[in-house]
Amino acid sequence: MPFFHIGADEAFQVGMCQKDIDLMRSKLDGSRERLMLRHIATIAKHVTSQIKNTKVLMWHDMLNNVDNAMLKEFQ
Repeated sequence: MPFFHIGADEAFQVGMCQKDIDLMRSKLDGSRERLMLRHIATIAKHVTSQIKNTKVLMWHDMLNNVDNAMLKEFQ
């Protein structure tokens, strides 16, 4: 399977619950973007560990305002 689409669009509730807020404050510099990238990177690593030679795709709307330096933190 050359591509695997994980969706990840319109995830507006990310970072709203107390567990997310605590994690953002303790490990992610209070950043919702870092929380979303951490989650996406975890999912992508799982997918690629299970399906060799596949590229993970996602909708980009939740990452429109993320700068390239932050993206590189989660490669």
